Amino acid sequence: RNSAHSVQLNMKLLDVCRMTDEEICSYAGELRTVFGFRKYADDRKQLDRFIAANPGHFSNVSKTAVNALAELTHSPQLQGILTPQYRTKKGGFNMCKGLDGMIQEGIQKGMKKGILTGKQEMAVSLSAMGMSVEEIAKAAKVSEGVVRSWLSGNAG
Repeated sequence: RNSAHSVQLNMKLLDVCRMTDEEICSYAGELRTVFGFRKYADDRKQLDRFIAANPGHFSNVSKTAVNALAELTHSPQLQGILTPQYRTKKGGFNMCKGLDGMIQEGIQKGMKKGILTGKQEMAVSLSAMGMSVEEIAKAAKVSEGVVRSWLSGNAG
């Protein structure tokens, strides 16, 4: 005779985004790190404030916690912190330095993109003024192929 057994589970759900800082800080270790980071992941100013208030919890974070944060925040870029340059003597990773490094890298990429966009706009203007592809390439310090791509509208 087959009988179905019902199992009753008691579960408590945590909505860390609605927790107060005091509630988050009542958790020890990396739970505090993960909960606080998740709560403020979309508000850089508040995240910076939370990290500044809890520096010890962000200065030596395990690989497991960094991976969890990358998943919880849908930010695979966080795994960029898992590099030797951010490894601590204790074997974890310094998220404070890692986040600062990611910000600086983003700024540098943005600046490079802006410079490239400026060069592209300049190339189009110089071409309209009758300058040759070769002359534009020299002026912009890029290859003639890049200039042709810009002028054909196929820039990427």
